[in-house]
Amino acid sequence: MSDPKIIKIFANIDGWGNVEVVEEYFPKPLDKMIPQWWKDMPAYGGYGQVPENDSTISIITGSDMPTIKRCVPVLDALRLGYGIITTQEMYIRPYTGELNINDASCPQEEVIMEGTMPKRLARIPCLDFTFHDYGQAINHPYCKETGQRLQKVFTPWRIMTPPGYSVIIVEPLNNPSPYWKIIPGVIDSDGFSPQINFMMTINDPNFNGVVPAGTMLAQVFPFKRETWQSYVSDSIEDRQEIKRKEGKIFAALNSVFHAPYKKIFWSRKEFK
Repeated sequence: MSDPKIIKIFANIDGWGNVEVVEEYFPKPLDKMIPQWWKDMPAYGGYGQVPENDSTISIITGSDMPTIKRCVPVLDALRLGYGIITTQEMYIRPYTGELNINDASCPQEEVIMEGTMPKRLARIPCLDFTFHDYGQAINHPYCKETGQRLQKVFTPWRIMTPPGYSVIIVEPLNNPSPYWKIIPGVIDSDGFSPQINFMMTINDPNFNGVVPAGTMLAQVFPFKRETWQSYVSDSIEDRQEIKRKEGKIFAALNSVFHAPYKKIFWSRKEFK
């Protein structure tokens, strides 16, 4: 096995050199943050008149009646990279201030949310919550869907990767937030390590309440920057080659009862 790559995730410090984050809310490998829906899902049965977690092989079909919990690609997506979570509670409510009436293009019915954190003015906060100017992302699908300005949440985190590696920041895969939608982005974090912030829209424009500390914000995973080239093949040779491979793949998948993809084709991905 090759030596592991090192991704550095570090927090801002205050004027006295203190890290302002409770350790419980540090970013973690996502295999330590598996969502509850996955934990609650039975691995077998629960449908087709088969009891939950009954993996008995059908003598008629040869199937063990797996559920999505036996789908390794879905689990791989859940465990890919690192989870960034809120480091403090956040109080969010509909905006109560005045809109910019001097901007004729600003619709007076637009949705704006505002938020704060505990003791926000007492020290440099671990999180900060604000919103973009109207029109700054007016054509983004999330803004069109919700009628909102983009919210902006600053975290205390910075990320550094080895030369040639970037990070992609996305909404948690297969684990949507009940509170917000994150706009994905890519950062060339080998040379640029700013304080990470997230642009988002709030799911419920009437939400007025506290979001718990430790709530998932985003999924971050590194990737190597490489040049790729694609083409759409119309050659008979390529199609025949795919057909030959397909036959071997299905023969392999049909050679075992339980977890054939994991046993034969899957490669472990490790994030520590």
